[in-house]
Amino acid sequence: MYYYVGLFFVVVVVKVDVVLGVQWLKLFYTHYKPSKSYLKPSEFFS
Repeated sequence: MYYYVGLFFVVVVVKVDVVLGVQWLKLFYTHYKPSKSYLKPSEFFS
């Protein structure tokens, strides 16, 4: 019984963490938009 409660708690924490992470990334990119001079898409897909 305790195993399922712990598993449920972990899933909830992970979901909240992901949601907060996505919101933080959106906030970061809206305030600090990286210029194309030093951030190129080719670096991510190399």
